[in-house]
Amino acid sequence: MEIILKEDIIGLGYKNDIVNVKKGYGRNYLIPQGKAVIASASAKKVLAENLKQQAHKLAAIKAEAEKRSQGRRSRYSRKSLRHRRDLWFCQCSACC
Repeated sequence: MEIILKEDIIGLGYKNDIVNVKKGYGRNYLIPQGKAVIASASAKKVLAENLKQQAHKLAAIKAEAEKRSQGRRSRYSRKSLRHRRDLWFCQCSACC
């Protein structure tokens, strides 16, 4: 029996995977618990469309992040970072 997992299941698969299971396991446990749905032709089409939309959203977010990162310069120069690291240690002359 082919099913589509709605969540990660240890030893079986990850969310949105299409897996084969025994009929009893699918009908009596996974589907009633809401952890899977039967992998019919229409369910497979819906899954494919959802994955496509999710990939498109991730690509848009990545492009936006890259666009923002190109316009920025480093907040601290190398010298100021070294100075900030040195300030982290004790500044009194008694213990140093």
